Amino acid sequence: YVLSATALFWFGLNGLIALVPFWVVSFLGRGEGDVTNLMGLFLVVNLLFFFVFNGLAPKLGKHVLMLATLLGSAVALAAMCLVGLLPIGSDYVQTAFVVALFGAPVAGFMVLPFAILGDVVDYDERLTGRRREAIFFGVQGVFQKIMIGVSVFTFTIVPFLGDDGSYRLREDGWVTISGRYTPNGGAALAKDNKAKQGTPWVWILGEKTPAAGAETEETKMSARAIRVDVAPNHVNAPWMLRGPDGFVREGVGDETLRDLAPGKYSPTWGEVADWNRPDPPRIPTAFGLKLMALLSGLFCLAAFVVFLGYPIRDHGGKITVKGEET
Repeated sequence: YVLSATALFWFGLNGLIALVPFWVVSFLGRGEGDVTNLMGLFLVVNLLFFFVFNGLAPKLGKHVLMLATLLGSAVALAAMCLVGLLPIGSDYVQTAFVVALFGAPVAGFMVLPFAILGDVVDYDERLTGRRREAIFFGVQGVFQKIMIGVSVFTFTIVPFLGDDGSYRLREDGWVTISGRYTPNGGAALAKDNKAKQGTPWVWILGEKTPAAGAETEETKMSARAIRVDVAPNHVNAPWMLRGPDGFVREGVGDETLRDLAPGKYSPTWGEVADWNRPDPPRIPTAFGLKLMALLSGLFCLAAFVVFLGYPIRDHGGKITVKGEET
C-alpha cells in the first residue's frame, strides 16, 4: 500500500513541478520571473503546513492525514483545469491560488511517508523477527525514481498535444518567438565564432555573465507584445509573422511588435546563405497543459484509492492493525 501510493503520488508531484514553467510562459503568456514568484508562494505555503501536519499527526493519525494529503493533491491538480474558466480574478491570480493550494497537501507528503514506512518495518519485524529497513527504503526509492521517469516521459508528449507550430498571444500576456540558425559551412561557423569572441562579458564568481547593459528586453515587455528573437544576432535573418484577422508582418533580425490583437501567431523563417533555418518549434498548448494537470491529479487520486486499504492505524500513541485483535 505504501509503495504503490507514494510511487503514484510522485507522478503527480513531479508533473506539477515540470508543468509550472511551461504553464506560466505558454499558457499565461508571462515571463520566467513569474515562475519564480509562483514557486516561491508554493514553498511558503508548503513550509507553513509542514508544521500543521507535524502537529496534527499525533492527534488524527498518520493514515487519516496521508489520505488527506493524497486527496487534497488530486483536487488541487484538477483545479488547474479550471484556470481561465472562473470569473474570479485574472488567470495568473487563479494559477497562484491553485499552486498555493497544492503546497498545503504536499507538506504532508514531506512528513508522512517515511514515518508510515517506519510502522511497516516495525510490523514486518513482529511477523518475521528481522529488521529489514534497507530493503524497504531501497525498494521504495527505486519505484519512486521509476515513476518520476514515467512522469518525465509523459511530459514530453502530453503538453504538446494539439500543437500546430503557432504561438498564442493573450490579452494580458506577451510572447517571445525564438529562431536559432545553425551554420552549415566553414565561413558561417568562422563568422559565428568571431561574433562570440566580441560579446561583452564580465566575470562574476567564476562564471561568464553578460555585462551591464546587455539584453534586458524581457523586463521591458508589455502586454499584447511579441518579441522576435533571431539567434545568433549577427545573422539578421529575415522572417514573416502571420496572425489573426489576416495580420502579416515581415522583418529582419530582432524586433519587438506591440499592441497586437490576441490570438495565434505563426513565424516563417527566411533563408540565409550558409545557415540552416530553425527547426519547427514544439509549443505546449492550453489543452495539453491542462490534460497533463488532470492526468497528474488522477495519479494522486489513484494513490488515495490504493491507500484506503492500508491496515495499520495509530491513534493516541497506540498502533493497531486492522483485522487483528492485538
